[in-house]
Amino acid sequence: MERTGMHNVVNDSAAANAGSLPEFRKSFETVRKASYLVGVALFTRESDLNVRFFGTSTIIALVYVFCLYSASTSLQEFRNSFETVRKVTYMVGIDPFTMESDLNVRFFGSTMFMALIYALCFYTGWELRDAEGYRILEMAMILVLNAQGTNKMWIGFVHKSRYCQLFQSSEQIYESFDGDARNRPILRNLVAKMNLLLKWIVIVYASSGLLIVVLVALYAIVAREKFLALTIIVPFVDHTSLTGYLIVYLTHMAMAAFCANGYLASDTAFIVTVVPIIAYANSLQNEIRNFNLLLQAPERDEALIAEKLLRICQLHQMIDEFEQEAIAHFKGGCLVQVALQAGTLLLTIFLAYICGYVQALSIFMALIFQLTQYCALGTIVTAKNDQMIHDIYEIGWHRLDKPQQQMVAFMLHRAQNAKELSVGGVAPLNLVTYVQKIYAIFDSDERNRPILRDMVTKMVFILKATTVIYATAGGAIIFSVVLYSAFTRQHFIAISVFIPYVDHTSSIGYMLTFVVHALMIVFCCNGYLASDTAFMATVVPIIGYANSLQNEIVNFNHLLTMPKRDEKLISEKLARIGKLHQMVVEFELDAVKHFQGGCLVQILTQAGAVLICIFLGYICGYVQAFSVLVGLCFQITQYCALGTIVTAKNEQITRDIYDIGWNLLQKPQQKMIVFMLHRAQVARDLTVGQMAPLNMVTYVKIMKTVYSFFAMLVTVMD
Repeated sequence: MERTGMHNVVNDSAAANAGSLPEFRKSFETVRKASYLVGVALFTRESDLNVRFFGTSTIIALVYVFCLYSASTSLQEFRNSFETVRKVTYMVGIDPFTMESDLNVRFFGSTMFMALIYALCFYTGWELRDAEGYRILEMAMILVLNAQGTNKMWIGFVHKSRYCQLFQSSEQIYESFDGDARNRPILRNLVAKMNLLLKWIVIVYASSGLLIVVLVALYAIVAREKFLALTIIVPFVDHTSLTGYLIVYLTHMAMAAFCANGYLASDTAFIVTVVPIIAYANSLQNEIRNFNLLLQAPERDEALIAEKLLRICQLHQMIDEFEQEAIAHFKGGCLVQVALQAGTLLLTIFLAYICGYVQALSIFMALIFQLTQYCALGTIVTAKNDQMIHDIYEIGWHRLDKPQQQMVAFMLHRAQNAKELSVGGVAPLNLVTYVQKIYAIFDSDERNRPILRDMVTKMVFILKATTVIYATAGGAIIFSVVLYSAFTRQHFIAISVFIPYVDHTSSIGYMLTFVVHALMIVFCCNGYLASDTAFMATVVPIIGYANSLQNEIVNFNHLLTMPKRDEKLISEKLARIGKLHQMVVEFELDAVKHFQGGCLVQILTQAGAVLICIFLGYICGYVQAFSVLVGLCFQITQYCALGTIVTAKNEQITRDIYDIGWNLLQKPQQKMIVFMLHRAQVARDLTVGQMAPLNMVTYVKIMKTVYSFFAMLVTVMD
């Protein structure tokens, strides 16, 4: 009995032990599943050379490669991005990446082919001297395009050393930033975007050239007509015969390819020069952030802080010098470029929409893309210059020693006076708040209030006059149409705009059309008022600020000549004058940046509208055009007059600072005067997209140009 009991106890224990082992093994299932996925069986002695293991090993190797790639230098990628430029410039015989002479076969071939295009254009003009006027314009479009190419070729050949220096400077800056691994993702991102932009410009220019060639070939095959791609005649070749047509077609195809490649050579060089500024500004921002982290560390390494600050200062100096070199290099070329592009755009629009010349649409597409890229890059450079100013402001200068603070102040001064590309570009800025702030500060001194009140009175008068002019111009159209229709009993419409499915010859249809036209006129007048009054309310206060600053300086000089001088009051007043002048200059700079692109579009569209109004009014007898002409002329006059006043007030501020009794001040205070004088001399004036000053001289030139185009248009139409 005892044995049986003992046996049962042993069996129960064995059963208990045997029952826990499967559960223990089951606890390994999670490990087994995870190890199975990576191709390793941890619970067997079998070999693990399977597909999963090799796949896992490959992924690990790729991770190592990517890590090493991310940690490696990106300088070679930047150099590789120059290959597109090198290839297209190689075709025209210019290598902007070396200082060696470009007197080679390709360069002479490009020059001779360009001269041949000029000869063909002049020969075609002579052959078409008795043809219709639009045929001459078709030839003139090719002539202007070749002139643009000549300008690009001239800059590339004559100023090749500048190109080479710019590329070397850019590579040096890139290498300096690339020395810090934390900047490499920013730099790689820039290289990727720049390569994408280069590919896009190649596609657009190649498509524009191919579109002309392919469409003409398809049309000739389908219609079985010998249709010329370009209005260019080859001497001693009868293009009406099959052999002659093939020769002319191949000549035109070569001209299109040469033009597209030449434009690519110039514009890709422009892109790889300007676009890296984006990465340099972002990398400098990254350097400043890392520097601020050093300043906030619990245990500061003063030697490392001094080294990093010196590095930031040197990098910023390199960027600033590079920008100045680029601006000096592209300034003249961009001026000629924009002028020729404007002329070509005018020709392409006229030929495409008036004469139905289909090839002009393809050229128009390339020109619009070209202008857009220039202006967009100019805008980006402006934005990045502003970004660098903000980044330098963010440096923890209060945590630095006095000599280091002076370095930051010098960087800030250099950043605030950085030049920008004169291609054009605008940036959204909140000017209304700034105007109110400056006005409040000047108004705090009672002696300035009469000047400010006088300025406000004049501004209100100008705003009222503008409202009256625009309302009169719109009301004159509506009122004259009503009177004419009432007396003549005719359904005379105010504007040559028709409404779908509405018969304006019926009474109800005429009333509906008249109401729509009246609403259009009211909306147009109100929109113009909204824009122009905002412009005036921004610019006109500069007059009051300049006069108030003059009053401040007169009162300050009176303090200096008093028998008993209050040095503390003198210091306060001088600091106040310096602050006020800085605010006025910054406000002007913001206003100039904000309005320069808008003024360019505004003046160009106004000039075109004035030309159309003169033509319709004096040639076609379209009476409504005279009313619109009055509003447009008033608008151009007020813009140019206000620009002239701003220029005069800037010169007045400079003279007033010269009149400060600096000889009666201490040396630190004299330095403040010198700094104010320097700041006044670099103050900017309102411009028409930085191509021409917005003043009365430009106004006269605009009116002369409009009249010249009017005379040419009348001649062509006759």
